[in-house]
Formats: sequence, C-alpha cells, structure tokens
Amino acid sequence: MINDESQLARQFLSEVFGKRCVSGSPETLESVLRIEACRIQNNCRDVLLSPLLPATVGSRVWQEIHQLEATFIALANDTALKEKLAPYGRREREKLKAQLELLKRMKKLDFWKSYLIARFSEEPASQLVFLHPELRERLRLLRQGLSARDFLDNWPTITRSFQTLRKHYEKSYKQLHARRHKVVTEATRQLRLRMRGRKLARRKSKEFITRLGDLDCRRKRPVLETDHSE
Repeated sequence: MINDESQLARQFLSEVFGKRCVSGSPETLESVLRIEACRIQNNCRDVLLSPLLPATVGSRVWQEIHQLEATFIALANDTALKEKLAPYGRREREKLKAQLELLKRMKKLDFWKSYLIARFSEEPASQLVFLHPELRERLRLLRQGLSARDFLDNWPTITRSFQTLRKHYEKSYKQLHARRHKVVTEATRQLRLRMRGRKLARRKSKEFITRLGDLDCRRKRPVLETDHSE
C-alpha cells in the first residue's frame, strides 16, 4: 500500500510538475504535493480575481482556470494520498499539464491591454462598421479571436486586426470631425449675418452663438483608452 502511494505520488509530481522525487515517505511526498497544490490555487486566484478577465477572454478559458483551481483545492485536502491521486490516469494528467500551461501563459498576459482591445471591439468598432460595412468581417474575426480557446496563440493576429480597425476608426473620426466643424462654422457665420440689424439682446445673441458652438468638437482625433497600451 505504501509503495503504491509513493509510486502514484512520484509519478504525479514528475509528470505534472516536472519534479523528480526518487525517494521519500508518503508523508513527505504528500507535503510536496500539498505545497504545489496551494501554489497553483494562488496562481489561479490571481487570474480569476482580476476584474478585467471576464471581459477579456472567452468562457472556455474562464472555465478551464476555474476547473484547475477546483482540482488543486481537492488535491490539497486531507484525503488519503492514494485516494486523491487514483483518478488521475495518463489522460487526466495530460489534461492537467495543458491547463497548467494555460495558467502560466495567462499569468503573463497583459490584462489591461487585452481588456482595452475587447472594449474597443464593442462600442467604438460597432460605430465603425455602421459607417463602413466592409469592415464587418474583420470585426467578427477580432471578436471571434478574443473569445476563442486558443486566443493566446492567435494574439499577434488579434493585435494586428485591432490596429487595422483602430486606424480606420481614427481616419473616420477625423473626416467626420472636419465635416462637422465645417458645418458648425458655416452655420455660425450665417447666424451672425442674420442677427445683424435685429433687435436682440446682446446676451441672447451670445447665447445662440454659444449653443451652436457647443455642437462643434475641438478634439481632432479620438481619445481611445488603448492609446497608451502599445
């Protein structure tokens, strides 16, 4: 029984964590396993507690990290070593290794940048495709990439798609800004001409001009949250 427990623990620690434990009592091996399990739990918590995560990644990635956390909570409990490790055959160990690799990569992810790209893919990008329907497919691919299970593998493609859409957005913004400014400027000129010779109180005249001026936008380029996330 003891040898079986030790063998299970050594095999699990070796294959899942890459730790070579050639000797040690079941108690020692369980202590190593418990330390590793607690470390993984903490790493999972770091990722899952980020308020930016749900808006950044797809539900499948979220579920994988939750599942990994639950697995290592169970492995850190006081259940007998053999009982804890018996369910983890080769296939289950391979799945754990894949989840641990996902967790490792998620820990390195710039959540703020990915969150801002996800934010851009919603309202600003929706406004863009309303004006330019030909960009709808590119936006669909961006959103699909962000929600995919393998979005980390496709991150270079996602960022390139984002950069392309952002350039189109900024170009459209500048064009609309210039058009609006031209319309407001001309309307203000016409209003001033119409008010000449009319008996309007000076304050009232100024109020009309101010209200019209409020329709103008003096910001010549859009201020996107992503501007500083390169």
